Amino acid sequence: MFDKIFKDEKNTLIVGAAAAAFGFGALIVGFKAAEKRNTHIQALKDLKKELFPLLSEIAAASAEETTPGNNSNPYKKSYEERLNDIKVHVLKAHGLELEGFEKTCLEDYKRNTKIVDKYISIQKSIEHAFQGIAPEISCHIPHHLTGEAALELQAAVHKSVLIKLHEEVSKFKNQGKSTKLDSARFANVYYKTLWSYDAKKQAYIDKDLDELEVSADQIRLNAIETYKKDESFREDLEELEEQNTRAVQALLHGDRDAFIFIEAVGTNLGHLNKSTRCC
Repeated sequence: MFDKIFKDEKNTLIVGAAAAAFGFGALIVGFKAAEKRNTHIQALKDLKKELFPLLSEIAAASAEETTPGNNSNPYKKSYEERLNDIKVHVLKAHGLELEGFEKTCLEDYKRNTKIVDKYISIQKSIEHAFQGIAPEISCHIPHHLTGEAALELQAAVHKSVLIKLHEEVSKFKNQGKSTKLDSARFANVYYKTLWSYDAKKQAYIDKDLDELEVSADQIRLNAIETYKKDESFREDLEELEEQNTRAVQALLHGDRDAFIFIEAVGTNLGHLNKSTRCC
């Protein structure tokens, strides 16, 4: 009798241990699946952020009157290579590979609308960029990026780009090459400089915008559009843009005082209410 009781208890313990092991195994599998899913979600978020500056550049280039659109865009192949490089770089940081990524997002996670929607949204943004349509700029504006700070950032971005452009113009002149926009070689360098994210990067670091989940370019553009609803901000912005335009024209026309115009960008902006945060 005692042998039977002992045997039953032993069997119960074995069954219980097996069930516990199975449950633990299922839990581990569940955790790994969730971790993999979250990895893909974060990778898509980072892709959207890293692609934003380039998609803005592509849209601007595709919208140029002299630039053919869609598949006839002469820069399309070059842009596609740069898009591919960004994708590879971002996915590699998350332990993922570009090959098979589309299938994973659209088929393996077809029931996960968050992943599918994010992937499709990125693909549509790329298609739209080649049609001259800039990516959506709507996003959260950090509390510290007040109207005053946004204007300072815009001025810093303009100055950084102008200084880089001044260097490029000087190189062309020293080599005896044309610095007119009807020169394809100079025009290529000119537009690349205007759209260059690297030229703006330090300005973003100075305003603590470089480590956020959204592209610093996107935040700046959205802040400018938001604060433009305020009349005093708009007046200062218009003056700033006029200063920037004068500096660009001075560079293009070979004005010997071009650097003075560059230094003047962002000065004498007295309309802005220092307390402006939002409109």
